[in-house]
Amino acid sequence: MNRVTALHRIARLSPQTRTCDQTDQTLITDRLLQDLHQQLTELKVQQLANTLWSLGRLQVSTQPILDGIAMCGVNNIQEFGAQECANFFWACGKMLWKNETLIEALSLHASQMAFELLPQHLGNIAWSMAKMKHVDMPLIDAITAKALQSIPESDQQEISNLVWGFAKMSTKNSRLMDVVAGCSIASKKFNAQGLANLAWSCATMQFSPQPLLQDIGEESLKILHSFTEQNLANMAWAVAKLLWREASPLFSAISALALSKMPEFFPQALANMA
Repeated sequence: MNRVTALHRIARLSPQTRTCDQTDQTLITDRLLQDLHQQLTELKVQQLANTLWSLGRLQVSTQPILDGIAMCGVNNIQEFGAQECANFFWACGKMLWKNETLIEALSLHASQMAFELLPQHLGNIAWSMAKMKHVDMPLIDAITAKALQSIPESDQQEISNLVWGFAKMSTKNSRLMDVVAGCSIASKKFNAQGLANLAWSCATMQFSPQPLLQDIGEESLKILHSFTEQNLANMAWAVAKLLWREASPLFSAISALALSKMPEFFPQALANMA
């Protein structure tokens, strides 16, 4: 359907590359959503998933169309493939929108088809569950079973999203973290946010294998200049929480960089640095 495609194309554009101004974009989006709301029952599941993904990307949470998408999603849940499940979860997490009936149906279906989920799907679903504070143990167990096989082929963002999601849900998963610890952090080319999230997750789950922590510390020192204030605060908190004595060079470097960025720190980040 052309309207789904049009909305999806708008959503895929970054704010810097959109050619129309914000007012025009809002008018176009509103008109597309009005038309789509009348035609939701005619959409295929991929079109439903693309529409909800677009709403999440654009941060547009118009309740009538969300309710309609939820109803259509539940009614057609058996037709969902891995990508549709992941798109629905991601959009719900991005908008912090939790329709209980929809999420329960998605969780059951995703747990039953977890063997089809790719590493990106696993990370996005875990991340979204954490954002929505939705702890579903059968789905968590299914994600874990699949992730244990797929972590070696996962990239840094997929691993980061997965472990951050589990840590945020207060789900201590030693088997999963053992597999993560066995990966080469350097070969995954973790960026600043990925390293900070991984360290934060280890500290939150009280998981502290020295080889993994050493890799995190060494890789962080290489790219510390790219750490944001929040990255620095999360890393400093993790070092303190884990009583990570071997991280003295890293902590010294964090402290020096944090002092130069002090005016830019948010209150919570400052509290984590204390």
